Amino acid sequence: TDQWAWHIVLLAFFWWWKVLQEFLTVSQRTMAGFRYLSPTHLQGFSKYKYNSFDTSPFSNYIMHPFWNATVKLVPMWIAPNVLTFVGFLLLSSILALLSYYDWDYDTTSSSVSDSSMQKGPIPQWVWLYGAVAHFVSYTLDGIDGKQARRTGACSPLGELFDHGLDSWAATIIPLSLFSIFGRGEWGGSPHEGLAPLIALCAGFHTFHWEKYITGALYLPWVFDISQVGVSLAYLATYIFGVELWQFHVYPGINCARVVKWAMVGAYFISLPTTFLNVYKHLTSMRQNHSTTSMEESNSNKVNNSSLKPPLSPPSSSSSSLFSPHLPPQNSAMASNSQSQQPQGQHQASKSNGTTSTANNSGPNHLLLHENNATKVTQQSMTTTTKTTTTHGHASDNNIYQTKEDFKTSVFDYVVPGVSFVLMSVLYFVWTQFSPSDIIEREPRVFFFSLGVVYSNMACRLIISQMSNTPAQTFNHLLLPLACAVAVSLAVPAYEVHFLYLYCAIVLLAHLHYGTLVVRELCEHFNIYCFALKRDR
Repeated sequence: TDQWAWHIVLLAFFWWWKVLQEFLTVSQRTMAGFRYLSPTHLQGFSKYKYNSFDTSPFSNYIMHPFWNATVKLVPMWIAPNVLTFVGFLLLSSILALLSYYDWDYDTTSSSVSDSSMQKGPIPQWVWLYGAVAHFVSYTLDGIDGKQARRTGACSPLGELFDHGLDSWAATIIPLSLFSIFGRGEWGGSPHEGLAPLIALCAGFHTFHWEKYITGALYLPWVFDISQVGVSLAYLATYIFGVELWQFHVYPGINCARVVKWAMVGAYFISLPTTFLNVYKHLTSMRQNHSTTSMEESNSNKVNNSSLKPPLSPPSSSSSSLFSPHLPPQNSAMASNSQSQQPQGQHQASKSNGTTSTANNSGPNHLLLHENNATKVTQQSMTTTTKTTTTHGHASDNNIYQTKEDFKTSVFDYVVPGVSFVLMSVLYFVWTQFSPSDIIEREPRVFFFSLGVVYSNMACRLIISQMSNTPAQTFNHLLLPLACAVAVSLAVPAYEVHFLYLYCAIVLLAHLHYGTLVVRELCEHFNIYCFALKRDR
């Protein structure tokens, strides 16, 4: 058994070494033309239009007026991505401080480890810093878009940068908040923290999965209230101490357990609204497809009848009506009509909050306004040519018009959830069958690795949604996760070492991916990430 275990260890280290070599090779090839984003991605980003709905009364009547006043205090020379990144760094600083004083989540509990006893309890100023830093971070996240509109720096890069960091913050915030409760009688086991953490990731993933299908982001009501609630929780802990949270809501159910259940419950409460939005979108899309098919059928009948020979020879003035090609000026008019119509469709689509694949600028549209059937035939040829030469996009001005071009089966709609389900299963298997109970020994590293893997997964989904390209079925970071789980179960003595090594690998891979994607978009749009102007 020991011999086989050493063989597995050697194979695992060999595999990690190959991964590191590949990482270094990719880094060296970066300047030689290696890209994460394909030309299709970049083309989709060029056509992207932001579409979101925020119906929260708390957000619209309290936070937005506050943000509108706050953004006026920001100098005009500060780029919006600077605000976004500073906000993320503030959240990371809270996690770093609490990790230093409470690495094992036991400083606030009755059972304190030796390392925590040496450092003593968490200083009260840490909680005050957490309250201020979290609220400032939340404010910066709320005004970065307003700053972009003030400075004329709106771009798809800003949205990707914002939401990409938000996907990482979705796990950083609860990892910091768990230190309020700790372990033991008043906090519970780290095993109980896995389900809430995955539920928060699932909520973020579902909202962008919904946008991947519908083309519109519906902001949840609970987001703004929860962000303010976290700041108030830090502030209350600073004023009253961690003892404030050490009570039983019901016999055998402490406050920490209620908070964790609330995180899970909030996700399931939001699901009906998401399903309703997706159902409305798919129903509208099906109706539009049916209407379009009927219009094309009717126009084909008109086209066939127009090709019948005339009963009498045409006059010279009308001979061009039956020629196979329109004059250049008529072709230009047809092209202009075709290129101008989708823009109006996009505006209507945004105002109504729905997306549609119906092409209202098709043949029957001209049939209602023209008496010449031959122009209808030529317009159909122009539409077909234009659709063919734009790589699957029916219009250069309306990316939502062909949002479902690549979705031909049910699997195309559910593919964004495949990697997420696999990630959740692998982490649950690791916690349940870990020989050394790894989540109890190293909860922070375990949870942090989950957050990194999920953030990479979410960023790829956001890129697919924004560029109107198929989502990735299998995230490559799941392969080292599966290997780490398998090796840890086979060689329990080295489980902690493999966890740290795995966390380092996925962290470097994710940072490499995010850095290169930002650079590629900056080059594509000829902009800087953290500056307002760029001259070449």
